[in-house]
Amino acid sequence: MIDSPENFHITRTKLINILNKLSRNKLQTFLDKRAIRKNSNGQDGREFYVDWKTKNYNRISVVNNMIANCASDSKIRYLEIGCAGDKLFQSVMAYEKIGVDPFAGGTHRMTSDEFFGTDSSNFDVVFVDGLHEYNQVWKDVKNSLSQIPVGGYIGIHDMLPRTWVEAYIPCLYDGPWTGDVWKLAFDLMDNPGIKFNILNIDHGVGVIKKIEENAELTLSSNFGSESYSFYADNRHKLPVIEFNEYNF
Repeated sequence: MIDSPENFHITRTKLINILNKLSRNKLQTFLDKRAIRKNSNGQDGREFYVDWKTKNYNRISVVNNMIANCASDSKIRYLEIGCAGDKLFQSVMAYEKIGVDPFAGGTHRMTSDEFFGTDSSNFDVVFVDGLHEYNQVWKDVKNSLSQIPVGGYIGIHDMLPRTWVEAYIPCLYDGPWTGDVWKLAFDLMDNPGIKFNILNIDHGVGVIKKIEENAELTLSSNFGSESYSFYADNRHKLPVIEFNEYNF
């Protein structure tokens, strides 16, 4: 039987799309490798490899546990900074949800600085996953601390880079990128008024529980200038625990 011209056109279009996708993927891989090679001189090659896919929990598990164990007895209000594809945002079980992202997802199309500059509402749980750069994440967490009650939570994504490539600023490749969010962990370890741990899941999920009304984040200029080598040397000092070890 002779196939119809319409079917031939559909088949040909699908084939072209597949070939174009393969070509784009090969080009992206080439560009990624070149960028990594170009910036590799003098970098610390130590790795802390974890296959995150083998972990039974992720940030969705963390946020929903925060909400379930929140000290507030009112209807829980949730704020997410950095929503992207809404994978987390759509899975959160809260009475009210606000998602802030300048590009995609959530409910508010703006930066976190713009949001906190115009909204002083209180939230019970906040998850920070916006720009993965120390100074910005520091501001997001500081602003969040002032808007949650005692017993409220803040989650922070991407605190455990596995390689210098994942931690490099700016992002070098189309793959997992934690940036230098890890620096914030050393600030949080020394801050009174909060309970802080990093759960060893999903690229490292930091959990802050506010335990004092006057808890606030203080900035240490020392950590802002540190390199991945500092992280590799001092990673063992971080309060990293497994998900089932954390008492929400």
